[in-house]
Amino acid sequence: MSPHEGTEWDEFSRGSSQSLDEGAIKLSDYERNSLRRECYRRSSGVLSLPLDDEHLLSEAELVGCNLPERVLRTLGQFRRFGNEIGGLVISNIPIDRSIPATPGGGCLPHWNAVPVATFAQLAVSSRLGDVIAYADEKGGSLIQEIVPVKGTEKRQENSGTVDLDLHTEDGFHPHRPDFLTLLCLRPDHQSTGRTLLGAAARVLPLLPDD
Repeated sequence: MSPHEGTEWDEFSRGSSQSLDEGAIKLSDYERNSLRRECYRRSSGVLSLPLDDEHLLSEAELVGCNLPERVLRTLGQFRRFGNEIGGLVISNIPIDRSIPATPGGGCLPHWNAVPVATFAQLAVSSRLGDVIAYADEKGGSLIQEIVPVKGTEKRQENSGTVDLDLHTEDGFHPHRPDFLTLLCLRPDHQSTGRTLLGAAARVLPLLPDD
């Protein structure tokens, strides 16, 4: 998911990359504003609750039920069947009009610092399945901030600024997530950042049987 025009997603296949923007779903400005209002309305009554509260998650699911029909249909098909490139881009997603400063320690103090973005991401995620997290990873937060942290710039993790190697998300865990959602709140200053996906469905036929 991306709220910013020009945020690039690339799909890696056959030794080259191609943009995923061609198959992206773009919300109209009317749809974006309607979704922003619904996220604000539903989140306003639960701002003091923790992100994993059942009532809060139910409110976010109700927002998800009101996504545009074409988005719901596409998400349902992607949940059931996936696609050849292994990813889906939804652009023009609403975010908060005021975004707090990038947290120096890597985590916002509370999700209610960005309630619209939080509910927008949960709403879309709810159409793909139940949102999960791991207790040992960033305190078990259902939504994690991916920001550079001073002193960890060269690390192969989400606090670094180097290109991440292709990897399976939470590959160490026996119960890995089926889907991973990303929502950009503040792009890099040069707008050169990329998200690279490895299209396993395209790679597998190229591998030898043994």
